[in-house]
Amino acid sequence: YRKKKRVLDAKITRYYGSDHYYSSKVELVEIDTEILQGEWEKVIRDINRVLSKANVIPMIHLDRAHLLDILNRAYIETENYDLAEQAIENSTIIKERLLGKNAPLYHMQLLD
Repeated sequence: YRKKKRVLDAKITRYYGSDHYYSSKVELVEIDTEILQGEWEKVIRDINRVLSKANVIPMIHLDRAHLLDILNRAYIETENYDLAEQAIENSTIIKERLLGKNAPLYHMQLLD
């Protein structure tokens, strides 16, 4: 796994640079691993790092909403309920703007 990640990191950095949408996809693999291991503090750190780079994932994008949903779960796991609420509200706003109020995914979000 680590060798494949290094190769992918090198190719993406060479072609697109380190602050690009595709670099966030590599970081998502790391985040998924941290979730499986229950390393919620690392999940929070890594997601916030990705989200802080506006040129990596646009402010209104379904991937940003997905990361905010994961961040919500991480905050709940670490008992940061105020931050969890903020993350889920931001995710809901993004989904409403992108999909509209009639979209099933938006309505599922409201249940969270």
